[in-house]
Amino acid sequence: MGRYIIIVGYMGSGKTTVSRCLERKYGFRRLEMDALIEEKAHMSISEIFRTQGEQGFRRMETDLLLKIAKKKSDADPDTVLSAGGGTVLREENRKLLKEIGEVIYLRITPEEVIARLGNDRSRPMLNAPDRERQIREMMEYREPMYRDAADREIDAGNRKPEEIAEEILKTV
Repeated sequence: MGRYIIIVGYMGSGKTTVSRCLERKYGFRRLEMDALIEEKAHMSISEIFRTQGEQGFRRMETDLLLKIAKKKSDADPDTVLSAGGGTVLREENRKLLKEIGEVIYLRITPEEVIARLGNDRSRPMLNAPDRERQIREMMEYREPMYRDAADREIDAGNRKPEEIAEEILKTV
């Protein structure tokens, strides 16, 4: 059976970039939760938040994880799943992530998030008047949930995606 690696972390931590590296350099099949949800819903994450609210989106995350857990088979290739930044908010999701595979938490600082995301306004959770405060509060709130979900933590600050991918492969 192929390995399943699930990458969790706050938005801007490098989940998508590292998963692309694992796909490109090591031949992993890549699953991107947000893209799969957008495809199924036929709308963007922003539209989902606007029309169905955060809880509607979180239900879609849980449904997707249930589907992946049920369809997982011995014939699957090595797979990397890039989870959405808030996937860990539901305890059920944290349990499902662990059931699916090895969960890696990419840890970064609020300062790194701010530097990486710049003025990106496409992320619904950051459309607040004081983005910096919003980032710090959300990261502080989510930190224990990332740690609860994770089998391993990796410092992703100021590192190349290739370095992170190599470290992940050494630990799984």
